[in-house]
Amino acid sequence: VRDGAPPILREVAPAAGFVNPLPHVLVLTAIVVAVATLALALALIVRIYDERGVVDEDEILEERRPR
Repeated sequence: VRDGAPPILREVAPAAGFVNPLPHVLVLTAIVVAVATLALALALIVRIYDERGVVDEDEILEERRPR
């Protein structure tokens, strides 16, 4: 919004218009969720590597198959 004002200022003329903070909040929330998901995935990969010594899916599945 050109010449927009934050929605918390009351002395701004009503014709000036307000900036909607919702898109910014949604983008920041999406970034936080993405980083948290990445951290969880990396933690799981490290845990699998510590337990199995390998992270290759084919090798892990090969261990589980009965012979």
